[in-house]
Amino acid sequence: MRLVLAGMDGLLSALPARALARAGHQILGVVVPERPRGRRLLPTGAAQVAAELGLALVTPPQAADLLAQAGLAVVACFPRRLEPVWWEAPALGAINVHPSALPAYRGPAPLFWQLRDGVRVGAVSIHRLTPALDAGDVLASVPVDLGQDLEQSELETRLGRAAGSLLVDLLGGDWPESRPQSAGSYQPWPAPDDRILPRTWTAAHALRFIRGAAGYGPFRLEGDDGPLCVRSARGWAPAAPDPLPRMSAVRFAQGVLLLGSGDAHPLIR
Repeated sequence: MRLVLAGMDGLLSALPARALARAGHQILGVVVPERPRGRRLLPTGAAQVAAELGLALVTPPQAADLLAQAGLAVVACFPRRLEPVWWEAPALGAINVHPSALPAYRGPAPLFWQLRDGVRVGAVSIHRLTPALDAGDVLASVPVDLGQDLEQSELETRLGRAAGSLLVDLLGGDWPESRPQSAGSYQPWPAPDDRILPRTWTAAHALRFIRGAAGYGPFRLEGDDGPLCVRSARGWAPAAPDPLPRMSAVRFAQGVLLLGSGDAHPLIR
């Protein structure tokens, strides 16, 4: 199929693009928020995929001609609202890859909010692109395990591979009957207060969040001796010596978060 792809820096854009190319689809071009100028392309970004495959790289205002030639537009983690030409010009419209079980966790940062809420099993959903953000009919969805203590890049790899496989299966078979979304939840970009780690959590929950949402950090944590700025964590344990060594372990409702050298530093009130 003749495709136009839209994405940004990150594995959730790059891995689906590579999967579609390997499956033999003709990619007319890759659309990014802005063309990279004077900087090294990230190996995990959509622009790098375009460079690897020798594809046209354009920004949204330059995409109209490509969309008119395409059978389908595929959007994967694009950070801007797109114009109606995206779903009106291609013969089959446009579809979007979203890393949650829609209609839950609509919005620009679904992985952050799922990890903050302690979700252990997430999903990748593919839905039709419409004027309402992340609200179009769902064509396919697959569950993805988020429950391990994985770094953000590892979680995004897991989600990106699932998205690529789902897209290849969807485009290689009969077009499925779409499922309208019911009323769902929408979360905006995280605010500063959303980066505070409540000590009412379990230590295991805190560790999963710190590691999996690291790109949204640093995070704030109220330690026994005052507030801490936390960038990473070494692990967690069911219990620790009492009193706890300052800045090396923080007690939560269940368990203790273990901090290594350089993981955190004190904040001045």
